[in-house]
Amino acid sequence: MMKIHLGRMDEVLDVTSPKCPISGCIGEPIITDTSSGEIICGSCGRVLLEKSIDPNPEHVSDATEFVSKARTGPEQSLTMYDMGMMTVISNKDAMGNSLSSYMKNTFGRLKILNNRSRTASSNRTLRSALLLLYSLKTKLGTS
Repeated sequence: MMKIHLGRMDEVLDVTSPKCPISGCIGEPIITDTSSGEIICGSCGRVLLEKSIDPNPEHVSDATEFVSKARTGPEQSLTMYDMGMMTVISNKDAMGNSLSSYMKNTFGRLKILNNRSRTASSNRTLRSALLLLYSLKTKLGTS
């Protein structure tokens, strides 16, 4: 069961079966907007969760699609400024072969653009704050 703390410490949202934490609210129906990634209480209109991602495997129709439709990659975390969804551009192709000089130049420009977009001013502040919190966490020995 995955839980996410909302604004106050006593407000916890169980992502697997979300319920509205407001007292007196019926809390039904729970509306999931897949285009915006929001989970909304249909009774009071409170946004229960933003940027939600369905961790379940995608729908498959036969056994051959099962492998190709599985979700892979590192787990996403709200404690990372980019939520753990970083793009890594290498100097090798998918087969492990080195790129030609033309492709190295092309991907070199893409790397520069990727680094610039990753270090936007809002991300820089969030990144430095999260790095500071992480260092404090390790010094205190908490998890």
